[in-house]
Parts: sequence; structure tokens; C-alpha cells
Amino acid sequence: MLPGPFPIGRIDVDTAVEAIRGENAAGRHWAEVSFSAETAVEVAAGTCLVAYHADARWNDQPTAEAVDCLTVYVKRDGRWRVAAHQQTASA
Repeated sequence: MLPGPFPIGRIDVDTAVEAIRGENAAGRHWAEVSFSAETAVEVAAGTCLVAYHADARWNDQPTAEAVDCLTVYVKRDGRWRVAAHQQTASA
């Protein structure tokens, strides 16, 4: 889960990294994170789609946030890297 809120639509790597740095500078961090309903599918050689549900609570929040996530990984130079990530607030 990325810190937010972000405008609806795509954010680039620089925006995501800057948001994470801002949270770190403010002393915010994840106090609890749990994952469930994990599914992984190799959609092509060297490309994997991972879907999951996450419940996470920041250290300054009383309750966890729930999100459904989809992350696409690609294997480059022997390492798995995130190519795309999408998350939606879960009801």
C-alpha cells in the first residue's frame, strides 16, 4: 500500500517515492499489515500478476485500512521488479 491520497489515475515512480519519503520524514510507518486472498499467475515467461487483499494500519491510526491490490512483476536481469501496481479501497 502506498501512502495517499493520490489523485485518481496514474502516478509515476518519482511521485510514489516522494510520497514514501514524506511519510518517513513525518515519522509515519506501517504498524500492522496483513495479507490474504493471495493469487499469483504467470501470464507470460518472466511476467507474473499477483492479486491480494491487504489490511494495514499506520502507526498514527486507530484502525486498519482495507485495500484490494493487483501488482504486475517482470523478471529483468534475474530480479523481479514491479512493472505496475493498482490498489482500490475495499468495502
